[in-house]
Amino acid sequence: MTNGNNDHNGSDRIDLLIDQMGILTELVTTGFSELKTISQAQQQEIGRIASAIDKLAETVASQAETTAKQAETTAKQAETTAKQAQTVDRLSLMLERLLSDRT
Repeated sequence: MTNGNNDHNGSDRIDLLIDQMGILTELVTTGFSELKTISQAQQQEIGRIASAIDKLAETVASQAETTAKQAETTAKQAETTAKQAQTVDRLSLMLERLLSDRT
């Protein structure tokens, strides 16, 4: 009688352990599935961020090129303005001489 009772308790424990193993397996499987979903979402977001960074880098490069061209144009304009100022000074001196020669 004692043996039968112990066998019954032993099989109940085994059944309980099997049920717990099933629940644990289900939880682990669900957890991995959720992790995979989260990982995929993060990879997509990282892809979007990388794309945005690439576009931003292109914009910055384009703006740098534009700024360099504007600086070059400004330098040429400054040079032209300086030459024009010299020309105006020479013409002014010539005009002063002409006017002083007339008097």
